[in-house]
Amino acid sequence: MQIEYNFILDNILDHPYDPIWFTHPARDSKVGVEYLFPFDNFPINSVYHTGWLDRLKGIKFIIYWAQLPRYWEIVLSEQCISSLQNDPDCYLLIHSVHEARFDNIDKVSDQIYKFKIPFNKVIMLTSDIEIDGKIKNNLKQVWVDNYWEALCRKHHKTFTNTSIVHPDQYTLKHVDRKFLSLNRNLKRHRLQWMYAMRNENLDITPQGHVSFHLPAWQDSMPDHYQHVMNNWRKPEAGIPDQNFETMTLDSLNPLTDITISNSNALTEFYQRSYFSVITESDDRLPFITEKTFKTIACMHPFMIVGNKKMHEQLRNKGYHTFEEYFERDGVETQEEMIEFCEWINSKDMEFFQKKTEKVLDKLTDNFYNYISGSVDWNNIVRKVIGSL
Repeated sequence: MQIEYNFILDNILDHPYDPIWFTHPARDSKVGVEYLFPFDNFPINSVYHTGWLDRLKGIKFIIYWAQLPRYWEIVLSEQCISSLQNDPDCYLLIHSVHEARFDNIDKVSDQIYKFKIPFNKVIMLTSDIEIDGKIKNNLKQVWVDNYWEALCRKHHKTFTNTSIVHPDQYTLKHVDRKFLSLNRNLKRHRLQWMYAMRNENLDITPQGHVSFHLPAWQDSMPDHYQHVMNNWRKPEAGIPDQNFETMTLDSLNPLTDITISNSNALTEFYQRSYFSVITESDDRLPFITEKTFKTIACMHPFMIVGNKKMHEQLRNKGYHTFEEYFERDGVETQEEMIEFCEWINSKDMEFFQKKTEKVLDKLTDNFYNYISGSVDWNNIVRKVIGSL
């Protein structure tokens, strides 16, 4: 039996002829509905503004974007709060799939309590597979598989300025470095990876196209920069104090602030290297983002630094991973990162040329699996409705 449902946008922007946007009051910005819901078969014609709350039949989901851990404030109109309190068919659907971690979820829960909205009227969409179907801080969690894959694929299929290497255009004749490693936000595993590449005994950065943003973070977010320094500049983290401050690296020339974006300015760096080393957004949770999917779209073998379950999750979705190519089943610890860099250093360009030629069929399979793949919204909404 088909269940009738609709989506309600609070604070919608009234711009006729434009795509559907609504304001995010906690961020003072606008958010596109198709950015939040890039999934296949998302019913864009079932989206309404709050004036329809009392007129629509069936289940009504009020959409709210809360990008935990950074943006957690919930701002709702009195009409939405009243409907959530009194309409048995009205629910709050909190969209929090951009990140896998849930710091500040207690603050979201406190706000729901202060609004006097029953907790059984609230569902939170999450990217943390480990809490799928569970209740955290009184909020029901529904895992979304996989938001970043759906969004990145939509960009690659509809935009003309994305990084992409079609199998028909694939060539190794432009390669001048062994690897590509794009890094931006300051995180523990990225600092450890930097130290592995540039330590007292070895510096392999000239063998790759490598980008970090330590100087930019130190200037723009000094408190966060110092927090990370204080917490990870310790012997037990594998990073000696005396070397930490000297580990700075400029952005890729001519790139600056877009080194982790999906811009087509990055395409040449994929074409000029054999493989990618990916420092995903999280090294402990199995959370895969555009950083991996754009690598697949650019026909690169890859190694994700962090939890090996990320490779397993990709294989479960039909993708090839490259443990045989790299002669290891993963890279997680500081010691494994250093050993990996020593292995890269010990091999010449011809070695990786031959390795890459042997996996061309896998790279092609990955490309078409990605481009033709689907993250079906119907599967997600069935889980959401099943949790009511």
